[in-house]
Amino acid sequence: MFTNRKKKFGAVLALTALILVAALAATALAFKRDGTALADDSFEASDFPVVFAHLTDTHYYPLSYCGDITKKDSDYNSFTQSSMKMVIESTPYNLQALEDIKKESPDYLLVTGDITLDGELQGHVEMANLLRKLQNEIRAAGNKDLLVFQIGIAQGAVNFHN
Repeated sequence: MFTNRKKKFGAVLALTALILVAALAATALAFKRDGTALADDSFEASDFPVVFAHLTDTHYYPLSYCGDITKKDSDYNSFTQSSMKMVIESTPYNLQALEDIKKESPDYLLVTGDITLDGELQGHVEMANLLRKLQNEIRAAGNKDLLVFQIGIAQGAVNFHN
């Protein structure tokens, strides 16, 4: 058993050394002899910059789930009104963030992290509709020849488990 452990350690050490040598070689090959990067020759300046917006961890919670927010008539209402997760505030905060993004009129929006508070289906539906509305509004306001505004989503762990 001890010899298997030695062999595994030797194999891991050899693989690590190989990766290190490959990384050093790739770095050395990326530069000319005068020290300038090879990539410098292939990029040209553009008069049309690409604008990205990033929205992360929205933790959207449907306002309709919050009950009557004017009174604390149940434990659930008490929870939504006093939660450290800002349950009730979720909707207005997200609406304001999307409005701010619309004003910037980016080419791309990347939405990452937990989209809903705890993976609520209604939250996903409402957020998808809000993002679709944003996409339509930005495209309608932009150049009709270049309807490029796109939204990419990389969901967080909460959204995968519910």
